[in-house]
Amino acid sequence: MDWMAFLKAYGILLPSKTSSPEEWKEWAYETAALMEQENIEDRIQAFYGILGVLQLGFTGYYSGSQNAGPWKIPAE
Repeated sequence: MDWMAFLKAYGILLPSKTSSPEEWKEWAYETAALMEQENIEDRIQAFYGILGVLQLGFTGYYSGSQNAGPWKIPAE
């Protein structure tokens, strides 16, 4: 599944490419929580999927890779 296409079709605005990776993580977590509330996807699985595609698209690096930094779920 292409997470970004799904989110755009669902009407969710993506964060700016100029936002920091920390802001991307916060956005991905909040969006994943919304998806869980709507019974679309498990929050943690959605978080990793969304963040992975977001970071790859904006930086060319996978989430959790040495260049993109560690995968850390934001504090609730």
